[in-house]
Amino acid sequence: MRRQSWLWNGWVPVLLFVIALVPRVAAFSPLSNPDEVTWLERSVAFYDALDRGDWAATIQSRHPGVVPMWGFGALLCVRYGLAQLRAWQAADARPMAELARTALFFPVLVSVLTTLAVYGLLRRLAGREAALYAALLVTLEPYYLAYTHTIHLDAVVTSLMLVAALLWLNYLHGSRRWPYLVGSSIVAGLAFLTRSMALYLIPFSLLATGAYFLADNLAGPGLRLRPGWGVWLRRTTLAWLLWLGLLALTVWILWPALWVTPAAVFEGLVSGTAEGLASAHPGQVFFQGQIINQDPGVLFYGMVLLFRLRPLTLVLACLNPILFAWSWRQLSAQQRAAWSLGLGYVLFYAVQMSLAADKLERYLLPIVPVLALLAGVSLAIVVRWLVSLITRWRGRPVPAMLPRAIVIVGIVLLAMPWLRLAPYFGAYFNPLVGGGPRAAQLFTVGSGGAPDRVAAYLNAKPGAEDLWALSFYPNVFRYYFKGHTQSPGWGSWGGLPVAAHYVVVTLGQKQRGIYATTLDFFLPRQPEYTVHINDLDYAWVYRVPRQELSTPPAIQRPLDANFEHRVHLIGYDLNQVKHDLQLTLYWQLIVSMHDKMWVTLRLQNGSGQVIVEQDDPPWPGEATVLSWPDGLAVRAEHVLHLPPDLPAGDYSLVVSLREQDEQGKERLLTLEGDEGTEVILKPIDVGSP
Repeated sequence: MRRQSWLWNGWVPVLLFVIALVPRVAAFSPLSNPDEVTWLERSVAFYDALDRGDWAATIQSRHPGVVPMWGFGALLCVRYGLAQLRAWQAADARPMAELARTALFFPVLVSVLTTLAVYGLLRRLAGREAALYAALLVTLEPYYLAYTHTIHLDAVVTSLMLVAALLWLNYLHGSRRWPYLVGSSIVAGLAFLTRSMALYLIPFSLLATGAYFLADNLAGPGLRLRPGWGVWLRRTTLAWLLWLGLLALTVWILWPALWVTPAAVFEGLVSGTAEGLASAHPGQVFFQGQIINQDPGVLFYGMVLLFRLRPLTLVLACLNPILFAWSWRQLSAQQRAAWSLGLGYVLFYAVQMSLAADKLERYLLPIVPVLALLAGVSLAIVVRWLVSLITRWRGRPVPAMLPRAIVIVGIVLLAMPWLRLAPYFGAYFNPLVGGGPRAAQLFTVGSGGAPDRVAAYLNAKPGAEDLWALSFYPNVFRYYFKGHTQSPGWGSWGGLPVAAHYVVVTLGQKQRGIYATTLDFFLPRQPEYTVHINDLDYAWVYRVPRQELSTPPAIQRPLDANFEHRVHLIGYDLNQVKHDLQLTLYWQLIVSMHDKMWVTLRLQNGSGQVIVEQDDPPWPGEATVLSWPDGLAVRAEHVLHLPPDLPAGDYSLVVSLREQDEQGKERLLTLEGDEGTEVILKPIDVGSP
């Protein structure tokens, strides 16, 4: 007995600790989203406010994000010191990639401790084997594992909500031990301080209290209340009120803003929650192959779960309600309550999040480890059933540790398809439903597109320090790239990045059609480099078509047409080849122009009759950026197809520019000087085709 006790209480926690820790610290994910940079900045600002005693300034977000700021900021201050962090921030010279690696130890630590907590707390509810298998499945679940490498709120709030719920169930289950109550209330307070969605724990705690009231007080064929149910209800109500009070006290102690401006805190929380319920996430959403600007609907989260859960978890979690019904008679009333609450946690949280118009994939993360936990319970029942079958077949018992060892090794080996992707665990998708390629057809994936890999490729180029590479997330990419970076709208002529050398396109950007004109130009072309992870292309590096000249370009017919001091038409070349007029326009950019634009070309005869009219993008077909010592220009080729019966003679060619703003309104650009909108080129002698 002592040997078994030492195994379950000593070696198993050590094994779980190692399995949880190793994949999380073997390699750290790069920054992939501007939100991560924001949370690093907020964490430094939070500690700066604490140091100055400016309690009101500890309001950094409506989420509220307080616990992650405590955690991220503590690690940064311990390693670098607040003075150094302030100096970097003042000089805008923060080594953000290095800071991120330091801060990531906080979600890693939280997730590792959560693994041990799941094992310790589930033992009382479902038994040692179920607790062991559940802890393994939780810690190796790829989607949960991926977010423990993200400087954000989701992994932290997910872990804290799970532990708080398990602690409260342990308090209700069997003898009432006050440490469980106190621990649950404190952890629930930490969860709320991380993200306001953790308020879900309040109705869940009431639901759990009701379930255990029925389990403890209903008896007999008629399911009548036992004597003393009133005492049970009174004591438990007082305990729940104490739980709620300690939760509120935890929130008040750890958020100094509540000491001085409680009204501002609650106003921000209420307005943020109301906005999330009423309004879809700002920006474009890619769902079921379409770009939408609205709530994607209730199917969104179901689809995410199908693709994000590992196959073993998905199958066992779906099997769990069936096993629950099958095991009903063998379970005690309290075990039934605990099991039903595990299923209820998933169901009611999914309903809560589906009611909100603001839906993002990561908002569903809190139910992923709970599904893994339920899968662990299912696995324990299946293994026990198989062992009993083998025992009857062999006629003698199976060594107790053998099936457990096989299951442990099996769970770890089955995790290799995503463990080998370290640190890009989020690139794993359930192969049972089509894997990554199918997921990319249905919803947004990829986020920042592995900026470290893109930067490593560009940094290896000669003179990388002088290169300009445009990125969808420039404020993330800049911390990995040696050269200069901006968004694709910088130095852009109708979507063609004139001033840049390279453009980085990410999968998420492509799916959502962001910077559509840039995508239209580059996606049909062959990328110079592709980031490929687990059957998916996450980013493409395109070289801007560029020609280096020692002198200004030789233009057949120079001119100077200034459109609103935004772009110059500096000349053109014109040739007739059979039935086509080949027109080459030379544009010199004055300011960035990224709105959707068209060049309108109109051929008309001497009496003003329009012979041919067409709208082209400002860079149709083969466009080239010309670079010479004193300037840049874009050379764009256009072709006008002439009617076969067009008589020879003099014709005029008219050029104008039209743009469409974000609201879809179109207008013609005016010329400086005469306020007209058309450039009439010199008369053209069109020969007989």
